[in-house]
Amino acid sequence: ELDVYLPEIKMGIEYNGAYAHSEARRDTGYHIKKVKHFNEKGIRVVQIWSDDWIYNKEVVKSFLNNLLGQSKDRIGARQTTYGDVSIEDYRKFLDNHHLLGLGKGATVKVGLYHDEKLVAVCGFDKVDDSWNLVRFSADGVNGAFSKIVSNFRKEHQGTIYTFADMEVSDRINNVYFRNGFVEVENCVDKPDYKYYNPRTKKREHKFNWRKSRFDSLGISTEGKTEEFLAFDYGLIRCWDSGKVKYELK
Repeated sequence: ELDVYLPEIKMGIEYNGAYAHSEARRDTGYHIKKVKHFNEKGIRVVQIWSDDWIYNKEVVKSFLNNLLGQSKDRIGARQTTYGDVSIEDYRKFLDNHHLLGLGKGATVKVGLYHDEKLVAVCGFDKVDDSWNLVRFSADGVNGAFSKIVSNFRKEHQGTIYTFADMEVSDRINNVYFRNGFVEVENCVDKPDYKYYNPRTKKREHKFNWRKSRFDSLGISTEGKTEEFLAFDYGLIRCWDSGKVKYELK
C-alpha cells in the first residue's frame, strides 16, 4: 500500500514515522522492497520522513510543489542567467529548498538568476579528474538542470557523476537520463542508515556518532563497536532505500 497515490501521474507518497520506520519496527530492506515493488509497476515512490515534516515543513512543501509542477510563477531556464553563487547564498537556498540541506562541501557553486533573484543552484566537488555533482535544487524553473550542466561543461573538463537518493529520486524517468547521464552503479540493494535519536526526535547522520562523539560525552569506548555504543545510548537505525550512481562522460 501507499499512504498517498496520484494515479494521473503514477506517483505514490509515503509518510515515514521516524521511530515506526526504524529497525525497531522495520527490517533493513523494508523501504527498498517497497520502492522496487512499485517501480516494477511503473509507479514512482517519494518518501517523506516525519522529522523532516515536523522540523522542515516549508522545505518539504517546496520540494513537493516543485515535484508536482505546482510552484507559483514557473519560468523557463531561457529566462535566467547562469553565474557563480556565494557560499552564503548557496547554503541559504539549499536550506530552504532541498530536503538534505547543504550536504558535502562543493568547491564550485553555480546557479541561475531571474531578475537578480537566485532560482536554482548546483554544487560540484573535484575528485581526481572527475566532478561529483553534490547538490542540485531549483525553485519553479523548467530546464534548470540542463542549463546549469551545459554551462558548467563549457568551463570544466572531466566526467560528472552523482548519486541519486532513491527515497526522493525517480529511477523510471529522471533528469539525469534526460541530460545524457547513464546508470553506472546500482546501490539500491545496499541501504544506508541514519540514527533516530529519541532525545531530539530526529534522524541524525551516522558520521555524527563516531567513537569520538561518545568520547566527548564521557562514555567509555574502549573495546566497543560503534553499533554497540549507539544501541547502548538508545540510538536506533533508520534504513534508507539505497542510491543509484549516474555518470556523464
